[in-house]
Order: sequence, then C-alpha cells, then structure tokens
Amino acid sequence: SSGINAEYGGGQLEITITGGNFPFEKSSIVLTIFDVVVDNYTIYDNNTIYLVTPALSNSTTFPLYVPIIIYNAHDNTNISCPSNSMFTPDLVIQNLPQCRITSQLYYTVDCPIVGMWGKKTCNACPEGGYCPGGFRVWPLEGYWNPSDQVPPGECKVSIACPGYNEPGYTVNSQTYTPPPCATGYTGAYCSLCAPGYYLLGELCESCSDSNGNDAQVIRIVVVAVVFFGAVTICILFVDDKYLDYFVAFLITVQQIIQVGQRASSYYPMPVRQGFALLQLLLFDYSFIRPGCTIGSITYPIIYAGYILMILIFAVIFAIACLIRSYVLFRYPKNNISKFLQYKDKYEKLKGIKKTRKLTKFEKLKCLCLSMIVGSTAKIKEITSFHWTYYFRKRLIRSVCILLATLYFIMAIKTFQFLHCIHLPSGQLVLSYERSTVCYQGKHLLVAPFAYIILVGYIIGFPLLCVNMLRISYVQKFDYNVRHLYGFLFRSLKDKFFWFKVLSYPVNVALALQTTFELGIVAELVINTVFFLTNWVLICVARPYIKLRLNIVG
Repeated sequence: SSGINAEYGGGQLEITITGGNFPFEKSSIVLTIFDVVVDNYTIYDNNTIYLVTPALSNSTTFPLYVPIIIYNAHDNTNISCPSNSMFTPDLVIQNLPQCRITSQLYYTVDCPIVGMWGKKTCNACPEGGYCPGGFRVWPLEGYWNPSDQVPPGECKVSIACPGYNEPGYTVNSQTYTPPPCATGYTGAYCSLCAPGYYLLGELCESCSDSNGNDAQVIRIVVVAVVFFGAVTICILFVDDKYLDYFVAFLITVQQIIQVGQRASSYYPMPVRQGFALLQLLLFDYSFIRPGCTIGSITYPIIYAGYILMILIFAVIFAIACLIRSYVLFRYPKNNISKFLQYKDKYEKLKGIKKTRKLTKFEKLKCLCLSMIVGSTAKIKEITSFHWTYYFRKRLIRSVCILLATLYFIMAIKTFQFLHCIHLPSGQLVLSYERSTVCYQGKHLLVAPFAYIILVGYIIGFPLLCVNMLRISYVQKFDYNVRHLYGFLFRSLKDKFFWFKVLSYPVNVALALQTTFELGIVAELVINTVFFLTNWVLICVARPYIKLRLNIVG
C-alpha cells in the first residue's frame, strides 16, 4: 500500500471485499487497524468500502505493515470470511472471530507521498525505482536492490531483472524480499546464471534445451582438444616460418571473432552457438559451458582459471620444446645427415616446378619437408651448439607466441575483473558480475595477480615486443633475430617491420570497448574506424612483401 503518516493518519483507501456473507450495514460490521477502530468509513455497495485511515500511537515502532481486520459486531453465527481475507480465530475482539483482509497498510513516520522518497523529508524518487510512499523504493524492470531502503542499481542484463511488477510479487511484510530474477538468472542484481543454465554471450541459456546439448558439448570438447593439440604439435614439429604465419593468422581471426561475438547477442541461437564454438580460437574456455559442467561459479574463480590456463600452456609448450630439441640433437651426425637428405629431396621436388606441374602428393610432401627441415642456417646451428642452446631459443620463441595468442582474451578478462562500479547504495561491485563485491573475499585474493598481469603482461608485453623489434632492426633482421622474434615482422617489408605490433593497441581498445559497454552505436563507430584505418593503411602502404598477403590483410 501507499505510505500512511502514522501521526496523523488520513490516508484515503478503497477496500474491495469479495465473497463471504457479511451483512453490509455500518451497524453490523467493525473495521480495525492495529487494534484501533476505524470510524471514518463508508459502505459504497456490497463489495466496496471507502475509509480514512486513523492515526496510530507514537509508541509503536515504525515503519510497520498492518492488516485491516473486519468482523461482525453482533452475530457470528453462519458468517463466513470474504474470499480475499483470512480467518484468524487466534485474534479476537469482543469474543468475535475476525477476518484479516489481505491488503496491508504501511504506516510510517517518513515521507508518505507516493512518488517521493526519504527519511523525515521528501525527495525525488531514485532512478530505476518506484516509490510507494514512506522510506521505500521498489525496483523497476532492469533494476534490482537488496533492500527497499536502498536505491536500485541497474542490472547488467536488463531482461534478467523483471522488477516489482513481476506477476505474483507483492511487498507486504516487515522483511523485504527482492523481486525474483527472470528464469535462468540468480544472485544479486541477477548477474549469475542459475543452476542448469550457462552463459552464452551475455545471456543465460538452459543446459537442458532440445537439440541434443550433451552431444553438442562432447563435439565442442573434441574440437577443442584437437585444436589445442594441433597448437602443441606445431610447437613440437613446425618450422619457425610457419609458426609465424600461424600466429599472425590467429591474432587477426581473434579480433574478427570478438567483434562478431559482441554483435551475436542480437542474432538467433544457432549464430550465437557458432560464435561460442569459435571462442576456442580466443583460448576462451567458456565454450565448455562451465555452468552446465561444474555448476555456477563466480567471476574471480573464472579469472583464476585463465591464469592457471596460461601456466598449463607454458608447461606444455616447454615440454614440447624440450622434446623437439633433445630429439633433434640426441644423435647429431645421423640427424644432420637426414636433414641434408631431406633438404636435397625438397630442393629436387621444388625444381620439378620448372619442367612440369607438381602433383597434389608432391605439393604435400614439399610442404611437410619444408615445415620440418627449415633453413640451412638451422642445420649449421645444430652442428655448432649444444641442444640446450637450441632449447632455450625455441622456448623463448614459444613463450612469446603463447603470450601473443593469449593476449587478447587475457586483456578482456583482466579489464572485466578490475572494472568495478559504485552502485547507488555506495557498494563497490564488479561491473561484469554485480553479485561480486570488489576487494572482498575471493576477489581480494585474486586481485593482486590481476594487477601483476595488467602491468607485466597487458602493458609490459607490447613494450617488450617494441624492444624486440628494436633489436631486430639494429641487427638487420638476420637469422638469429628471425628465429627468436620473427613472428613480429615475418612477411613484412623491412621498412614496415612495426606493422604487426599495431594489433596490440587495437586489441586493448577492443577489450576496453567490451568491458565498458559503450553501446551499440559507439561500438559500431569505433569498429568502423578501426576497419577503415587498417584498410586505407594497407592499400596505401602495402606493408606485406607478397600481394596476396596485402589482399588478405
């Protein structure tokens, strides 16, 4: 109900009574509010009573929800309560049974005016709320609050918070219960997926919807294992040049996927599921639907999982480098002999091009030989150094490649983990998951690692790449620097050796755009500027050595 001034009363109410067989005569019924008899009321018809609420004693603790009690003043024989009331035999006045009308009145000593809000004084109703009178505010659709005395905060996903108008929701007791979240959402500000739901893009989807989800999850996991296994095999077997091509391709595709994924929230389910599958190219493990496989988990735990993922990949890559280096150098003479044989075969097959067209099998054989053998300079390197030297160089290169490929997803997750906002209540919460209070509990435990990654990785790695390019430029891009840092400049003209490093500020800008949610129009403008800048730069400068790479770029 609207707020009623406890000291003066005077609230005008219309009470509808349905069912029952009360004799609707003013001399036959008694209305009471908190044991105070209501004198000022009018019986309009057999279903409607108009009343003016009385004042209540100042000794009562306010605010207070109180019911309207109605009873027959003369005869309780064969009298039944109205259907919208509740029979209360334990509460009697003058030994007569009472009927508690379900509509409750809210008595307060604060601002009683509907649409206003405040303690003692009346102020404007907070944004996102409906103020029914008294120091109360109920959230509108898209908003949520833990208490009706706290201004509502905006929900990250507006449809997750139906607001106080949700059918079946009422506020009629001393203990405030926040409006329920929409189906599939739970937690403060409805920012978590409920059990049995998983996060797809920005929305929570059911784990048990049709179309064979279990089989689909298995297929996705199989594809992920194949992909990550292929990356490890590349580190184990593939020559430097092809690793460089792979990294350049993957970083470009990651940007496309992220922009497409942001837009996919507006598209049908199959499109959204398609982009969810492509998340594995971002090294984003959310494609395995953690809400379905391991239950609902908070964002600090998810972010800690990404840190663990970096460490696991670093160990796997190190083992792959160790195996490659040790096997190549375990029997140096035999390996060198085999390398030279493969090199001769490779050159011979390439020479066939001059006389006739290569068959598909010969092309495949040429490709495999070139990927494994590499350059003559590498064969000289094998004869000159111990295997641990080659291992160190390969490990440095592999770690740099790992950091380059994980850079985009870690920038997004780190910004999301550190982006906290103040709610109208003054509480500092995670913008991405507003049920998580910043710098408390699990967030406080993970926060130091997030700041280390922000400074040492998100900021430090691009600066390290610039320094790598400086060293490469000074050494005139010779074999040694190409072996270590070639993923930064391979296939580029010497004067445009810096071109690939531009992907890092672009990734940071896209990650910030994802974190701060600028809106669809702003995102469209930013992405269009990025696209046109890249397009014009490549068309005018043609930074790649080969024409087809400029076209692809």
